Amino acid sequence: MKNFYQKIAGVISYPPKMFDFIMGEISKYQSDNNKEEKNIKIPIDLEGIKYGGEELFQKYIESRIKQRQETRDFLVNRASKYEPQKQEEFLHKFREEGFLKGDEEIRQEEEGPQGRSQFIWLKLNRYGTGAAASWQHYLNTLNMIVGNLTMGQIEDAIRHELRHFIQTVLGVASGKPDIASTSKVGLPSKRIQTPYFKQRPNDLQSHVLDDVEFYTSLGDAIALAKRTLIRNNIFDEEQKKEFLRNFVQNNAFFNILLNSPEARGKLNKAIVEIYKAIME
Repeated sequence: MKNFYQKIAGVISYPPKMFDFIMGEISKYQSDNNKEEKNIKIPIDLEGIKYGGEELFQKYIESRIKQRQETRDFLVNRASKYEPQKQEEFLHKFREEGFLKGDEEIRQEEEGPQGRSQFIWLKLNRYGTGAAASWQHYLNTLNMIVGNLTMGQIEDAIRHELRHFIQTVLGVASGKPDIASTSKVGLPSKRIQTPYFKQRPNDLQSHVLDDVEFYTSLGDAIALAKRTLIRNNIFDEEQKKEFLRNFVQNNAFFNILLNSPEARGKLNKAIVEIYKAIME
């Protein structure tokens, strides 16, 4: 497992085929001028990410199966401590909700063509409140409010949330499913973490300094830097260095790190990563 953790250190990558599929669905949604909420199944395709797509996908499926089996066994074991009548009362609700299925049925539900491990949901809305995009790992759903966003803004938001989706996959595959709170997968190293910062509505600093956002936000910044370089035809090494000096001073993500003394370790790591990505 140590090698697996080493492989996933650094900027979180996103699955390019899923990104293309999602953008295609959003384009159709916008061109139809659809104002109703739309829920779309998005097949999971991890090809092209840096962690070994098919190998990671199999780890993800097997871990999901194991988690469901362990949850069932825990509930049955807990019920065994009650009197027979209370046992049935305790287990009835969980049986109705599908928590007590046998091993074969669980495997079929996860591995089959329409299995739970085979897709995520994309929930599209024209208008709404709250964040324009979000990944809800407990609902296996990527939410997107297209509103008046430009296509470039939508693309950035989808890349960001797909990075969070990959954090979830990595967490589940590593046996640490609660990636948003307790998992150490996809987070910066302990020595540079800022665990006392948890994102709050309309508070950009708390969002940026939340540990779960570090590598996803850094990935956004790197992608923006690369697009800007290409748009401005900057390919010379010295010009790139000058560009990066200005970029780090003016980009919102880096600006917050620069002005947060408690995030000095994150700032140093982010600068190393963006220089490596741009200068390679």
